[in-house]
Amino acid sequence: MRMSKLLLAAGILLASTLAGLAYEFQPIGYESISMGGAGVACANGSMAGYYNPALLARPRYGAEFSISGGVGLREYKLAQKARDLKDMNLQDTITRMSDVITISGNAATIAANTAADRRNILTIQKIVKDLDGTSLTLNPTAAIGTQMGHFSIGVYVTSDAFARANYNSANSQLLFKDTNQYYNGQPATVYFMYDPGNPDTNIPETYTYNVIDNAGVSHALTNVTASSGVVVNYNPNLGSTQYTGTSIQYAVKEDTLHNNITTNGIVLTEIPLSTAYRFETPAGAFSVGASVKAMIGATYNNTMNIDSNVDDANQLLKDNSKVSQALGLDIGGLYEPAMLHGLTVGLVLKDLNSPKFATANGGPKITIKPMLRAGADLALAKSFDIAADLDLTKNTALDGHGSKYFGAGASWHPLSWFSLRAGMMNNTADDTLGNIATAGLGLGLKWLQLDIAAQASSKTTTIDGKKYPSYAKVNVALVSKW
Repeated sequence: MRMSKLLLAAGILLASTLAGLAYEFQPIGYESISMGGAGVACANGSMAGYYNPALLARPRYGAEFSISGGVGLREYKLAQKARDLKDMNLQDTITRMSDVITISGNAATIAANTAADRRNILTIQKIVKDLDGTSLTLNPTAAIGTQMGHFSIGVYVTSDAFARANYNSANSQLLFKDTNQYYNGQPATVYFMYDPGNPDTNIPETYTYNVIDNAGVSHALTNVTASSGVVVNYNPNLGSTQYTGTSIQYAVKEDTLHNNITTNGIVLTEIPLSTAYRFETPAGAFSVGASVKAMIGATYNNTMNIDSNVDDANQLLKDNSKVSQALGLDIGGLYEPAMLHGLTVGLVLKDLNSPKFATANGGPKITIKPMLRAGADLALAKSFDIAADLDLTKNTALDGHGSKYFGAGASWHPLSWFSLRAGMMNNTADDTLGNIATAGLGLGLKWLQLDIAAQASSKTTTIDGKKYPSYAKVNVALVSKW
């Protein structure tokens, strides 16, 4: 069974090309990732062009440059099932079960299966029944940002590659077919329903078979010699209809319409040119900003057999890709009330022109819908501030999960060469991941600092008996300020 290898190959391919995306607002860079995703009112400097161009009206430094990269992983109960199926060797097990049947003329011999295979097939049946809806999502990101005064230019890449298992629960019967048999010297197909019984309590295994020749005529074998502990029955109703409608072998090997692995997404590269203007009023300071951005969308989509060959999967992913371009527009605003010193509130509308990207094979275009996000930042001291962001629009990822995040965090930066951050975020539209804790650390000289940020969900997934966060993300950045 090669499903886990298939998923791994798809993930590596998509990650290495930064491919595949389900669109939602994604924290990138360095500070925001570690502060619960907050950035609309606090991501000054090189990341302002991504979070809110209005922040360029009040830069912390004359210039800032940053380069960063990271990867996130969301696991919806697929990894362990894929690993278990690989360990169970489904297809090899089915092949061995077929090999125990030998037809000669109109007679046959049927050998017993090993106790290990009998246990495996029951375990495999249970795993496959639970496959539907499980998925694995990769979120590679990268960012290069440059801010000089009230202007910035950057390259921001977000990605959300996912593989999803779709399985029709009706295809859960241990009904197999063997097309490599002969009946009275003529090619024939043997359909057999298998019941492994229980090797631990001496309940016998049972084969219920039907032999169908090339003319479509069913035959019962005149003589069947079965090993001890093997029960053999004949059922003339077993055939292609029952096989396609109920067979686990058909679902895994042949059916891509109802039982498959789908990979989908769009990698989005944004290259914005951003600026902002600030003006004072008796009520406080207002800032407005805009980003005009070139956008490159690399879309990927594919459907394949659950038991597809890894090399075939890689080629199919490449063949089902499409790159297209569009222009995008973001606008943002900030308000700093005169009566509340240290408070900043912000609002950004991203992709207000709904840029569209083509998909392979004439599929429907993927539209990046406008996203409205609000934020606030409060400086409680010169070296300590708290911030929060809230999605005001609900987005939907390509894996089908809703996305509407609220997050908050704090930043402590007592020295120019040291900063420490922490926060929490939650998807209010989908509680699959639970609360997501965030943290970050910055070390180094003002003109060159290393920054590390991470996120991890409270809900976990179990792999090989060990629990891991269902979602995790890490990001590493180099930042220079002067």
